Amino acid sequence: MTFDDAGLSQGLQVVHDGVEALSYLRHETPYRSCPDPALVLLSLHLPRLDGLEVLTQLEQDGTLRRIPVLVLLSSWSDQDHLTPLPASCGYLLKPIDAGELAAAWQQLKP
Repeated sequence: MTFDDAGLSQGLQVVHDGVEALSYLRHETPYRSCPDPALVLLSLHLPRLDGLEVLTQLEQDGTLRRIPVLVLLSSWSDQDHLTPLPASCGYLLKPIDAGELAAAWQQLKP
């Protein structure tokens, strides 16, 4: 199953590091007109600002903490860094397929 098959690729936005991710989510320049995401896929291993710090900053922001986040783990040992996991978060072990992603997202939707 592909992301297209699961209906997940429409509106997909990609950023390349943790600083850019926070800028996007906070609607800072050049992302002022970008819509709020329905879901954030977050790697722990990001350049400039790692995924744990991004997750921490999301949880500290009253508006951003409402956005569902799926943390993409490279190994199950990465899960140890996420205890306790915020209520708006879930995790998946890479590599993932669209079916797993869709199922995990359904569990996080309010």
